[in-house]
Amino acid sequence: ITVSPENPRYYAVDNVLFTNDGTLLRYPQQKQDAAYTVPAGVKKIARPGMSGNTHLKEFVLPDGIENIEMRVFFGCTGLASVTIPGTVKKIAWGAFYDCTGLTDVYFTGSEEQWAAIPNEGGNDALFNATIHYITSGTCGENLTWMLTEDGTLTISGTGAMDDYYPGTNEAPWWGKSVKKLVLEPGITHIGDCAF
Repeated sequence: ITVSPENPRYYAVDNVLFTNDGTLLRYPQQKQDAAYTVPAGVKKIARPGMSGNTHLKEFVLPDGIENIEMRVFFGCTGLASVTIPGTVKKIAWGAFYDCTGLTDVYFTGSEEQWAAIPNEGGNDALFNATIHYITSGTCGENLTWMLTEDGTLTISGTGAMDDYYPGTNEAPWWGKSVKKLVLEPGITHIGDCAF
C-alpha cells in the first residue's frame, strides 16, 4: 500500500493504511510479518482491519483504543496472541471470529475491567483463550515498565529512569510481587530507590 505524501486524508507505514485522524484501515492479507504493534496514537481499527491475514501470530493494540470493531480479526487463523489495552470497553460481534489459533490474550487492565467488557458473540476464540493480566506504565521520559503475572518486571526504552522516594513517591511496582527483573539496553540511569 502506497499513499501520496500530498494526500490530506490517508497515509501508509510499512504497507499498513491509516487515516490522518488515527484509524488503522487495512493491514494487508498478504503481509507476511509474524508480529505487529499498532503505533501509539491510533485510536481505532476499522473494518476490514487485519481480516483474512493468516501470517500474523502476535498483535499488540495501543493504549487509547476503546472499541474493537466487528470482524477486524476475522479469519486470522494464525493469530496466537493479542495484547489488548485496559482502555478497551467493547469488543463487537465477531471481532475475533474464526481466529482458531488464538491461545493467549494479554490484557493491560485488571481482571475486573476484563470481566466488564461485554461479549457480543462470535468471539469464542478470544474468550476461551488464556487471559494474562499485565500491569504497565512509564518510569522515565522515554522508559516504560511492564509487570507480567509470572512476576517478571521489564523496563525498556531509552534514557534515565525517574527517581523514587519511599513513602512519598514510590516506584510504581512497589509492593507488587517482582520475581525477575529485565533491564533492556538503552537505560542510562537507574532511579534512586527504584528497587
